[in-house]
Amino acid sequence: MSANELAIERMCVLAGVSRRGFYRFDRDAKPAKRDMDLQDAIQRIALEMPSYGRPRITAELRRRGWVVNPSGFTVSCAKIICSACVVESSL
Repeated sequence: MSANELAIERMCVLAGVSRRGFYRFDRDAKPAKRDMDLQDAIQRIALEMPSYGRPRITAELRRRGWVVNPSGFTVSCAKIICSACVVESSL
């Protein structure tokens, strides 16, 4: 780091923003591969078993070897299921 550069931690302090908030809104950040794989698995289950909701999809993910944390999973799972349903109906 050169003398003219500030560390992200220092910039966050100066701007009054948490580091978590800084990274949360980083538009260039790419989702982790594991997150993409999990989304893919959720979509596949939703398409294979359209009557499954979040609880059954969660159980199926666990049967397939995924470690799924229920906190924060509900909303993202619902969005993914809905997007899978839209894709299926447009086919």
